[in-house]
This record gives sequence, structure tokens and C-alpha cells, in this order.
Amino acid sequence: MNQATSLSDFMASYEGGQKKTKNVTELDYVGVDFPIQARTGKDKDGNPFTYHVIVFRNEDYRIPATMLDALKENLKHNPKLKKFKVTRKGTTKEDTKYTFIPLME
Repeated sequence: MNQATSLSDFMASYEGGQKKTKNVTELDYVGVDFPIQARTGKDKDGNPFTYHVIVFRNEDYRIPATMLDALKENLKHNPKLKKFKVTRKGTTKEDTKYTFIPLME
């Protein structure tokens, strides 16, 4: 039988329930060989949507579709591209702009 513990004792070792997805702008760079995976979520109205994350050091970093489009275009013109950086300006969904910056080796 499991030993009962108090909620306050349990909270001392509790690490959180749901893993938080970070933003790709939090990375110093993104390697074109980083693993990418599709995830699903629900919007504020409960409708499902798909988004993509780069998995780096066991953390998920959401990468906007506009940056995937930018990477595709950059790779067309520079197939030797190995890494890039993404910056972000804005704080809301309406005013946020991402910039794709190719990096040299």
C-alpha cells in the first residue's frame, strides 16, 4: 500500500505537469539537421491545429510556418546552409514578426 504524504511535501519534489513548448527564438542557432516533429494543440475555441517543433536537448521549440517557408527558400539558393537564427519582434499574435537569419559556419 502506498504511504500517504501531505500535499506540501509532495510539491517539494513536483516538477510540473505539462511540458512547456518554448519558442525557436530562444535558441542561439538552429541546425538544419535538428529533428522536427508535428504536434497538435487546441486554439482558444477548442479547435485542433497542427504546429511544428524542433527538438533540441530534449526540449520542444515551436517554429513558425513562416520560418519553415524561409528555410525552404534559403536552402533552394544555398543548399550548403547548415544553421540559422530566428529573431522575433512583437508581443501579440497580431504584431509579431519573425526574421530568418542564415549563419555562416
